[in-house]
Amino acid sequence: MTFPTLASIRAFLGNFLRENSAWKVGTLLLAIIIWAWIQSEEVIEESAWVKVEYATPEGLVMAQLPTQRVRVTVSGTRSEIKALRKKQDSLQLDVDMQEFKAGVQTVDFVDAEIQGLPEKLEVVGLVPNSLQVELESRVLKTVPVEPAVVGRIADGFRVSRITLVPDTVELSGPASLIEKVEMVSTAGLQVAGLAETSVLSVDVTLPEANLSRTSTEQIEATVEVESVTTTAGFDGVPVAIRAGGWTSETSHVHVTLAGPLSELQEITHDEVTAIIRIPEGTPPRQVTVGLEPRAAARVDIVHSGGSTIEAVAIEPGRIVLEPEE
Repeated sequence: MTFPTLASIRAFLGNFLRENSAWKVGTLLLAIIIWAWIQSEEVIEESAWVKVEYATPEGLVMAQLPTQRVRVTVSGTRSEIKALRKKQDSLQLDVDMQEFKAGVQTVDFVDAEIQGLPEKLEVVGLVPNSLQVELESRVLKTVPVEPAVVGRIADGFRVSRITLVPDTVELSGPASLIEKVEMVSTAGLQVAGLAETSVLSVDVTLPEANLSRTSTEQIEATVEVESVTTTAGFDGVPVAIRAGGWTSETSHVHVTLAGPLSELQEITHDEVTAIIRIPEGTPPRQVTVGLEPRAAARVDIVHSGGSTIEAVAIEPGRIVLEPEE
């Protein structure tokens, strides 16, 4: 038995492709078209999430928020399923409960209409396909609003007061939940870095998902900020006598300043001086002075801070002056 050589096989294929090439190409294209059509018309199944919207009777509300999505399985051709994938986010299941009464009721999703679903697709399953909901009276209640602060305020400052306008909100919801609500809080009031009074707009945080506000008005929060008052000590502050003819053995003192932290932090050691003031005509005898702002002979602390900074103590507390010989 003689086997064909590689050269003879190549020659045969070359002749086959050259003879009636147009007919063969047409046949190949037709086969591809038929294959693509069969693929597009093949029936398959696909699953998608569907948003659920509930319509409740006037004056009634669901006691607990039910499922907000169901999983639907549909059957259809590949081309129809492809169209479904493009509009999956717009699918919505409308559940009409307008004829329901107060109490526990059964909702059948199978009877509900899915909005946005291509007409030729067939629904073959829903998970869940039904559920029980409890309807009860819708009531209103006005409750106070408390501020909720988040973030760290600027160094040297603190929040002194927060004023809310309005400071109450009206809530709507099932009676069993509303009666338990005594107050609500704002969403987080961001005070990070605040160094001055600011007005912020915030929403209200509701304690339950099926509670709602009867108004969409935002809360205006006025956050009042003030400097933190504290003290700072300065060692080795030089003493200067603002008068001739007097001397003292005390050349340096320890000074304590009080005022806003943010301003105290700006004062350096070399910006503080103790000045002794002696009125002209003071008899040349031993004089003792201290931090007595209304005294004629006194110690004044001079510093680079503003009027909100004051000296509250020196050490030693009294300085003895002697007339120069």
